[in-house]
Amino acid sequence: MIWPNFFIVGAAKAGTTSVYYYLKQHPQVFVSAVKEPFFFVHNGTRTADISTSMPRRTPHLAEHEYTALFVDAAGRQAIGEASTGYLYHPAVAANIRSRLPESRIVVILRNPIERSYSHYLMRLRTKTDVRTFADAVRDQMAREDHIRWRDGPYVHAGLYAEQLSQYFERFPRQQIAIYLYDDLVDDAAGLMRQLHAFLDVSAFDTDVAARYNVSGQPKATILGPVMRRTSLSIWVRSHLPPGIRERAMRLYAGLQEKSVTKPKMPPATRETLQQYFRDDIQQVEDLIGQDLSHWQ
Repeated sequence: MIWPNFFIVGAAKAGTTSVYYYLKQHPQVFVSAVKEPFFFVHNGTRTADISTSMPRRTPHLAEHEYTALFVDAAGRQAIGEASTGYLYHPAVAANIRSRLPESRIVVILRNPIERSYSHYLMRLRTKTDVRTFADAVRDQMAREDHIRWRDGPYVHAGLYAEQLSQYFERFPRQQIAIYLYDDLVDDAAGLMRQLHAFLDVSAFDTDVAARYNVSGQPKATILGPVMRRTSLSIWVRSHLPPGIRERAMRLYAGLQEKSVTKPKMPPATRETLQQYFRDDIQQVEDLIGQDLSHWQ
């Protein structure tokens, strides 16, 4: 039975899909064909509370079903998966630690204000949220139960300080790598070199031309309705053989990026979010030892 030895835990809408596909290129790395198995959210069990706290398509895998995702990983140095809910869900760090204490944890953080808007635009594109962004933010700030992923946790998923602390309390700091989305955008190849070193695999030149899972409002073109359907990418990932699948997903990513536009965030909502996240950003700065003043 093969278990993963690294996890990309989030954050959602911080480039994790791109990093997932970039890692697939490395011959010493294996990542599960299912990008977000979410196994450690429920840890092999299923409850009503959990089923309402994660995306609708979240699989509820038994242990043997989860480990089956890695059956072809024999001989690979780094074996992992990427479930963005792992950073946000409070039980996951403890669940991973209890089963796989030597695991390496990969975190990519994005300005929480921009992350929240990107998350909203993704759900607007797929028509799973038809509210204005201002209304969505106001509704979420009024909620006390933060763990409801199906509502799109645009705001609460950006409160990184407590989320990171869950991992820092359970894993040695040398087993955790923190990267910034800004660095992925500015120098994706350089970030991948750092990540390869963290995973103890050989140096490798990654093709970073494609950007995956880009958020935005669908353009009024023939591509718009097609690219709005997440079922298309799910079918590609589920039915095509690996070599063809990766090429098809690169094509899909390129078409997706061309089919959306990103409207500006309403200034008043941006100001509301800046005030909301200000203290948490300062706490994150202290936790990771990096200057995040450009987030505010």
